[in-house]
Amino acid sequence: PDYSHVDQSRAQVVQDSEGVFYQNHAYDVSLRAPARWTVKNDTPNYILLAVRSDRACSVALQPIAWSPLVGLGSFKGQLADQFSKAKDLTGEVLDEQPAVLSGLKGRDIRVSITQRGQRIIEHHMIARKGMTLYDVSTDELTRDEGDVAEPTCASDFSFIRKNLVLPR
Repeated sequence: PDYSHVDQSRAQVVQDSEGVFYQNHAYDVSLRAPARWTVKNDTPNYILLAVRSDRACSVALQPIAWSPLVGLGSFKGQLADQFSKAKDLTGEVLDEQPAVLSGLKGRDIRVSITQRGQRIIEHHMIARKGMTLYDVSTDELTRDEGDVAEPTCASDFSFIRKNLVLPR
């Protein structure tokens, strides 16, 4: 599949009492974010980008064309390669563990990124369905001591992951 320009023609973003709901029938994907989040679907190669109102947390959902012959482990290698080539940031893969994303077996790859003096802890939760790799990346700002910023993003990220529906 070609994901250089994600089809948003059938996508909907609705704010209601439970939060922000995004649905894209073209890809059979939906996600709910807490009320204080903004969901955008105007970046060409992402299904959506979401940011909490205090800008301390964000989530991105990106589909990537992925051969069924290539294991999920090679994604971690691609991240490390991107970090080695980046000029305006430093990144390091911290660890990796099994994960489940919308009922699909996958991996959670945790990375540390420093850019313009700010440290971000990023998780890439990846799972594959057919020839598509879904990358749900979460970014959380840290304080100077390396601890996560307050208030923590963990409960919001958990809410979003529980309310993410990917094709099965």
